[in-house]
Amino acid sequence: MSVLIKTLIADVKGNKLFRIDPKGCSEGDYIDTSYERKDETNLVNEFTNESLKEHLISRGMNPDMYNIVYDQDEQLVTFYLHNGVGDIVGYQQYKPNQLAKKANDPRESRYFTYLPRGKPGVFGVEQLDKSKRTIYIVEGIFKAATLHRLGFNAIAVLTDSPKQLNSWFRILKANHDLVAIGDPDPAGERLVRVVKNGVTSPLDLDEMEDQDVIKLLGAVMNR
Repeated sequence: MSVLIKTLIADVKGNKLFRIDPKGCSEGDYIDTSYERKDETNLVNEFTNESLKEHLISRGMNPDMYNIVYDQDEQLVTFYLHNGVGDIVGYQQYKPNQLAKKANDPRESRYFTYLPRGKPGVFGVEQLDKSKRTIYIVEGIFKAATLHRLGFNAIAVLTDSPKQLNSWFRILKANHDLVAIGDPDPAGERLVRVVKNGVTSPLDLDEMEDQDVIKLLGAVMNR
């Protein structure tokens, strides 16, 4: 019998823990979002929880900014996804040692994203600073994490179909300026079209040097 992948998900209201088993979900209850790995140099045969954290740092993330679950037994990291009011609605699992962008079973891909059917979820809601007018909309967690570390508001939509977030974008636009920074590909172009403001970057943000990211954002805001 295969070992079920089980991830602890925290109930933010009651501080209780419960388990979500992706293999118990129906076909329509998850979306699979696989992003290109940009750094293959930090792979190890087996991660400890501490080296998982070090790997995230090597990818430009400050892990201390987030509520992250490290699982050295399953060799993965779990990030929580939230709805617009901050409730946990799903998660994304990241397997650093999984080289395949996609697999026949999406749960065996490098990135596996679980969201209940009809419930969009994003990464970065808990890090929003409401005193800052601009919110950058990006595609992946590590791109949002790069911007968070540099002091910017950012939300990762984790989907190739961002139109499902249109109603939430309209609410955010009442008090914030939304600026999409899309990946240099058709999905990134779609994100810019949906947000109706922004650019595609010459490289993925988490590939760029910090000064180049800041320069890009400055150029976008000064258009």
